[in-house]
Amino acid sequence: MAKAKQTGTPINPRIGERLLLRRRALDLTQKDVARRAGISTTVLSLLENGEQSVSVERLAVIAKVLGVSLDFLCPQEEVTEHEEADSEVEPTALEPVSQ
Repeated sequence: MAKAKQTGTPINPRIGERLLLRRRALDLTQKDVARRAGISTTVLSLLENGEQSVSVERLAVIAKVLGVSLDFLCPQEEVTEHEEADSEVEPTALEPVSQ
């Protein structure tokens, strides 16, 4: 069987790490985040492990679910723990994010 073609920008491993760390900081399961973002848990797992590409639009939806900005997920430089705390916003409610 042929492998499905990936679309979007290949994910930087640091983005996946930040997704995972933020999700765990909020004490959310992959299922919680995936449901709210309108993606599968498999896709979220692959994103967190840097093995899946993602569009900027989809990443923005996930960022909203996690209550962070795209800048937080896609830093250009190393971010200190203090700067991370300053970049956080309130996570969304339990309803799925509309696209």
